[in-house]
Amino acid sequence: MSLPLGISPRLASRPLPTALLLSGGFIVAADARVAAPLLPAIADDFHVSIGAAGLTVAFYALAYALGQVFYGPLGDRVGKVQVIRVMLMIFALASMLCAAAPSYPALLGLRLATGIAAAAVIPMSLAYLGDTVAGYAARQKAIGIFLSAIVSGQVLGQAIGGILAGVFSWRAIFVLIGVVGLGLAAAIWAFAAPPARRQAERGQRSFREIFAADRPLFLVATAETFVFLGTFPFAASSLVEEHGASYPLVGALSALFAVGSVGASRLLPKVARNTGDAVRFSCGATVMAAGFGLLALTPGAVLFGLAVLVFGVGFTLAHSTLQARTTEVSPATRGTAVSLFAGLANVGAALGTFAAGALIDGFGFGPTFAAATVALLLLATVAPNALRGRRRIVRPAAVPDG
Repeated sequence: MSLPLGISPRLASRPLPTALLLSGGFIVAADARVAAPLLPAIADDFHVSIGAAGLTVAFYALAYALGQVFYGPLGDRVGKVQVIRVMLMIFALASMLCAAAPSYPALLGLRLATGIAAAAVIPMSLAYLGDTVAGYAARQKAIGIFLSAIVSGQVLGQAIGGILAGVFSWRAIFVLIGVVGLGLAAAIWAFAAPPARRQAERGQRSFREIFAADRPLFLVATAETFVFLGTFPFAASSLVEEHGASYPLVGALSALFAVGSVGASRLLPKVARNTGDAVRFSCGATVMAAGFGLLALTPGAVLFGLAVLVFGVGFTLAHSTLQARTTEVSPATRGTAVSLFAGLANVGAALGTFAAGALIDGFGFGPTFAAATVALLLLATVAPNALRGRRRIVRPAAVPDG
């Protein structure tokens, strides 16, 4: 394999630094949610409703979910880092093309393509951490840090997107993401990629077998993202539409999500030692419900900022618990297991965005956020019993010699 220009063979022999892995997750996450505060601007530019503009988020999430069908098994087969670096480069190019979209259908198509490429980066990075970080507690800490990087990317992407939309255009953020993404892809290509496990070591496991091993985990993850990630993208739009807030203000307040997430990730090791998965998830879901309760009051900037901070704490606490548990379901085919989790979670997010957009167009922001509050409280009540159930670890299949 040839190296990028200017990269020495000595550098290429070193293992991939964790910082690059975190940076790749950060930029992909920034792109995934960057459209949220831009929905009013996109709607104005293409003369569509806010609910219709929300399809840019839904199409991305749906493509991201569908991509998991391919990347999980592919990563287990050819190597996770190999998949990450190729698809990160394609993702960056597709993001840059979004800035030049001449029509709304073209933008939807490009967001679909971007989501398909992006689908490889975060799940394969999580699976790579699962392969390289030993011990469940240490793995949850590492995943908590990675989730904070993802959340920071989502929130800072929204913040920078809001500022650039106010100063230039909503298209500017896609140019920035594409340029940064290309730089990261080139940097990741410069380092060694661990070889994939031999077939005899990993065995062959289908999505169905992995799903059956911990059905409650995957169902809870789908429900959580349906409610939270389906509704949250419209939070910034509510402040713009109902209170006339500027895009830079909305972007700055959205950065409080990252503050809450980083704070929660720092507490995760201590919390994990003293509580089980069910309790941590229930607490996180309850905190997220409180955030939507604040938004349902149609708050101004202060309460909006508080709600976003609360969301960062709740989502990190709940979602990192589910992610860490996923890395234990099928250790030998961890890429496939994490991809199944990510795929179902993003199907939930995509369908939730469709549902939330329809509710907002029909009833408004307040009733939609109130419905999300009730749904998350129900999930916080029901999910613990399911997550306490007995789970089965998928072991490698026996491979005959010869």
